[in-house]
Amino acid sequence: MLLPPFITNFNENIYTQRQVNVAQKVTKAMEQMRSLGLLNERYATTELFVDELEKFLKVSKRCDNEHLSECWPSKTVKTSDGRDFNINNARTGNNLNLDYNSDTVGLVLADGAAIILSYNTDSDPISENDRVKTVFRELPIGHNKKNFFTERVQQQI
Repeated sequence: MLLPPFITNFNENIYTQRQVNVAQKVTKAMEQMRSLGLLNERYATTELFVDELEKFLKVSKRCDNEHLSECWPSKTVKTSDGRDFNINNARTGNNLNLDYNSDTVGLVLADGAAIILSYNTDSDPISENDRVKTVFRELPIGHNKKNFFTERVQQQI
């Protein structure tokens, strides 16, 4: 009787840890970019931003927004409200419920983790001399659950 809930909880914990690991890898890569002054200006497209970000991540595959399913382990994912969402429909930030419409880029990291990125072309540059503070953000982990991870954001002076 306890085996199915145990398996579900075990799988959810693995999924959660994978998402946290990906968030940490991207954060670390962006910290390295910042230290080299690569976040001092805006990038015109997500593609241009990922060109730089990729230098600090171990990437095994990259997909443009018209071929995202080639970088994702399944054709669909469940949304937080339980609906099926086709990965190929995640072509812009707006499609991912973000407040901007930049194209997306899919990446498969060397450890097999798949991510879809969209860069906000209106974001403020962050220089190495800017003050940055750590804040906690929610990370959806499926099954209507969330986990928290730290994010460093530019501090308003």
